[in-house]
Amino acid sequence: MEDKLEELIRERDKLDIKTRQLKKELTKNRRKMREFNKKRRDLIDAIRQKNSLANKARAQREKYKEEIKKLKTQRGEIINKIKDIQASYGEIRDKSPKGNFKRLLKDKERLEWKLQTSVLKIKKEDEIVKKIDSLEKELSRFKDIINISKKLDKERQASRKLREEIMKLSNESQKHHEEFISHVEKIKELEKKIDEINEEKKKTGLYLDALNEEIDNLVAQLKQMDRQIVEIETEAEVIYEEKTEKELREEAKEIYEKFRHGEKLNLEDIYLLRRFNFV
Repeated sequence: MEDKLEELIRERDKLDIKTRQLKKELTKNRRKMREFNKKRRDLIDAIRQKNSLANKARAQREKYKEEIKKLKTQRGEIINKIKDIQASYGEIRDKSPKGNFKRLLKDKERLEWKLQTSVLKIKKEDEIVKKIDSLEKELSRFKDIINISKKLDKERQASRKLREEIMKLSNESQKHHEEFISHVEKIKELEKKIDEINEEKKKTGLYLDALNEEIDNLVAQLKQMDRQIVEIETEAEVIYEEKTEKELREEAKEIYEKFRHGEKLNLEDIYLLRRFNFV
């Protein structure tokens, strides 16, 4: 009986040590699960922020695209006007006198500018005024072609201005498009990290389930061993029924001293030591 009790106690102690180790491992992996959950929440928050930024960039891009669409429509109308004017321009040019009216216009504009911005002697000023009058008479012969030419230049200038505005808006739209793509790519990276965390979390969860199952089995074995130990100790307890608690404690102290000095103990001795928590 003594050998059986000693063997049970040894086995129980081994199982108890193993159970404690597994519980530490369980605590460590539960901490890992909490860390996984925190990282996942942080990544989800980051994705929400990136989604918000991506939506803003996309909305801004669409705003520019809509404005570009309107400007292209306006420019298309102007280009159609230019085509109509060019068709009329050809007819009027054929009916107009031969000569370089554009050179005459430049000469007139140059002289007018000189007259307005320069300090001239009266004689020189009169000469310029006469030249301007002469040019105006010459230009009057080209009245129709000059008028249509001005219309053509005006529409071409408006077309160029719209084209510049379209290019400017297109560049801004492209910037927001690239910004949108950048946010989307970052979201994909964050989602990939979440998938990796979910995979690690799954593995850790399965490991926790296995640990819990093993600990439950060990705890059940420990309870069974405790019951067996109690049964054996109960059988030994009858020997001390007639002794007082004080006498038993003193006896246990003496047995403990023997135990410390390496003396072999019997079943009753082991019982007393356990009863008063010496071992």
